[in-house]
Amino acid sequence: MIGKGTTFALSYRRSMTGQHLGDGTIKVAFYQRRELSWLDGVKERCGKDEDALKEVLYEEYKDWVPEYQSWIEAATELWCMPLWELPVGNRFEHKAGLTLIGDSSHLMTPFAGEGVNAGMRDALDLSAAIEAASTEKKDVDAAIKEFEESMFVRMADFMQKTLINKNGMYADDAPYSFFAAMVGVVTKELGYDISKGWLSWLPIRSTAYGIVWSIGTFGAVRRTIRNLGNGKQRPKTA
Repeated sequence: MIGKGTTFALSYRRSMTGQHLGDGTIKVAFYQRRELSWLDGVKERCGKDEDALKEVLYEEYKDWVPEYQSWIEAATELWCMPLWELPVGNRFEHKAGLTLIGDSSHLMTPFAGEGVNAGMRDALDLSAAIEAASTEKKDVDAAIKEFEESMFVRMADFMQKTLINKNGMYADDAPYSFFAAMVGVVTKELGYDISKGWLSWLPIRSTAYGIVWSIGTFGAVRRTIRNLGNGKQRPKTA
């Protein structure tokens, strides 16, 4: 199901993601939009007991198709943790001789896949600014402050995109609203902003929502009928 890349499955504040890593293993994540107290309760009840954690996952994903439930059975080295993020457009006051880059400056959830890339870009830009200032015998601290300002501007856009993705992927009507919203993102990258001008008069997003909803609903009904006929049940832990 996962192939050589990454697979996302979304449904009502929940997801399963599988990523094929370079060493041949597959990293699986079960993300949910829940109160932190719920996660604390799971950790308190289950600790590091993998069978107990799997039972929690089976209950949470009991209405998912067996093909995805099999990910739970196959998973090993299970652990649970919350995801944290800084506010979009986060800034900090400049301090001489000190700066922040990467997650310490613009911590994001992984739902745009930009965190590592952004941290590497920060390091490259910062080192280039310091080198240029040193070579030209200019004020290094001023160069670092200028770098910080450019980083703030650059990262605000990525943080906003990540927030949009997170909210869409874990909305009550996900994945339908998420895919409908992505129509606007893709068309904008192609040079067409459907939120402006005559394009804003066309029901593009609502049409996309209807199409995706119809496909999803038809697929769910078809799978339910097929599974009832086959008598499929989720796998059991040993």
